[in-house]
Amino acid sequence: MRRAVRSVAGAALASCERLGNVGTLRRGEVKMRRVAKALGLGGLVLALGCGPTTYMRLGREPFHGARVQLDADATDGRTVVVVTVRDVEPPGRIASTRTHYVLWLVPPGQVAQRAGVLTYDPQRRIATGRGRGPGDRLTVIVTAESSDTPDAPSSTVVVEQVVVGG
Repeated sequence: MRRAVRSVAGAALASCERLGNVGTLRRGEVKMRRVAKALGLGGLVLALGCGPTTYMRLGREPFHGARVQLDADATDGRTVVVVTVRDVEPPGRIASTRTHYVLWLVPPGQVAQRAGVLTYDPQRRIATGRGRGPGDRLTVIVTAESSDTPDAPSSTVVVEQVVVGG
């Protein structure tokens, strides 16, 4: 049984390495072995999913000090994107008319769809939000906007990144 668990875990690790999610699996590898013992081999196969794909970026000018983390997880033909922007100034400091950070998702060959408004914490200087879009490949755009319900993204872009759900 132990050899079977090791070979399945090794195959899952190799699969995640090919997908670029090896960091997620290695951090939880010891925990997964405990889960495997508790659930048996069938549970291990289910528990060893590669999880969401994480992208780390720096913000664009004038948000060059912002650190952006994007987590993308595709299930059932849709991708959930979780955005965390750290060390970001209030949107009004960039331009006095800007009041909100807005998340946009752009499926390939389509126009940008507003996915939500990021919640901004001025004490911690962190903006967070999440959105769902169709397919497993999306372009994620975060912009500073004058309204929380704009029709299209403004030119004040914090970050733009193509993501593929894990």
